[in-house]
Amino acid sequence: MDLNSVTVTGRATKDTELKTTQSGTNIATISAAVNGMKEEVSYFDVVCFGKIAEIAAQYAIKGKQLGITGRLQQRKWQDKDGNNRYSVEIVANQVKLLGGQDRAAEHNNDISDEAVDLSSIPF
Repeated sequence: MDLNSVTVTGRATKDTELKTTQSGTNIATISAAVNGMKEEVSYFDVVCFGKIAEIAAQYAIKGKQLGITGRLQQRKWQDKDGNNRYSVEIVANQVKLLGGQDRAAEHNNDISDEAVDLSSIPF
């Protein structure tokens, strides 16, 4: 059996972008920077769907620390010159807001340091 699972912790490099398909499905894209060893930084494109996308667009803003769990997906397309192009992105099934101190300050200290799991917010 193959396994396709990824978990990263990083910071949003810009505000999350939200789009809606013609069929009404919400799609959010997050750009996340993840620090590694020896000050190496990796940048990942993250895609969320449905209610998670809608909520992520509200709360996963530039600079916020995020915990992202999902799977890797490779996309393939042809550019205008007919060359095959590829990209790998994380398709998130869970996004958590981390870094409670920043959130607490923004909300008059009424939010605990516990992570907020965007996928579990009732709708």
